[in-house]
Amino acid sequence: AQAAPAVTQNPTGAAVTKVDWLSERRVALWVNSPAMGAPIQVQILLARDWNVNPSASFPSVWMLDGLRATDNENAWTYETDAESFYADKNVNVILPVGGQSSFYSDWLEPDNGKNYQWETFLTKELPPILEKDWRTTQTRGVVGLSMGGTSAMFLTARNPGFFKFAASLSGILTTTSLGMPQAIQFAMTDAGGYNSAAMWGPPSNAQWLHTIRMRSPRSSRASACTSRVVAVRPARTTSRREFRRQHQLRRYGPRDPRSPDLADLRDQAQPARHPRAGQLPPVRNPLVAVLAVRASSAVAAVGQRHRRRGREAGLRHFG
Repeated sequence: AQAAPAVTQNPTGAAVTKVDWLSERRVALWVNSPAMGAPIQVQILLARDWNVNPSASFPSVWMLDGLRATDNENAWTYETDAESFYADKNVNVILPVGGQSSFYSDWLEPDNGKNYQWETFLTKELPPILEKDWRTTQTRGVVGLSMGGTSAMFLTARNPGFFKFAASLSGILTTTSLGMPQAIQFAMTDAGGYNSAAMWGPPSNAQWLHTIRMRSPRSSRASACTSRVVAVRPARTTSRREFRRQHQLRRYGPRDPRSPDLADLRDQAQPARHPRAGQLPPVRNPLVAVLAVRASSAVAAVGQRHRRRGREAGLRHFG
């Protein structure tokens, strides 16, 4: 492996104070952040040719953690196969460590013993170190999970051109939709006991609106941003019916074998033929399917009653 670069300081005042080689292609840096007033750990998965080609520089993929990020390791390396996936890729993978409930943003005020200024650290203090000492170019992409997915979106929108590609896995893309500020506060309380008001102020504060502006393709901010922004939904590996069964089992426990399964009712329900409109179109919601059967039967019964009354009236008229 190449020798570690000398400890340097960049114009922003950030300095690498410690370098720990975890493997031949995985290294941990501790960067003293003036903005946060504390050393921040950043791990790097070095590109495939980083050791064999000392003169080459490489693009980077930044991977942001979820709400319960720990100070020991980024979850992308201990809960996924990211390290093995990028083993044959010629990109440097940047893994910030820590930032529980931070949304990787610049907080309005300290909270819970933390002075979170992650946006400044990631976009101003860290890049010069990566470019000068770790041969990383300015071609960057970012992907995040949950909280990190939200952060990937707003960091890209608030810093046009910094990331060329952004992807969100289960991120919150509308932070001001009905009930969402309260849901974010609930999650942050559960993950470290943080206060969302210290992060972005009250929900009426403009800091809550950045993701909304980013999502509008016609907004001036979005049109000025040349990055590609993508929201990704994880692929479902089971059928919809099996997914519903698993969800019901987790939420309600084993069902009474004597009670009908809504999925079975939906599959077995055959709407009665309307006397004039013909066969009703199939419906997917099981409750709607059951109601449709009953409604169709009622319509058919009304039609039969009207026809019977018509026949009786005809007999009386001609009788």
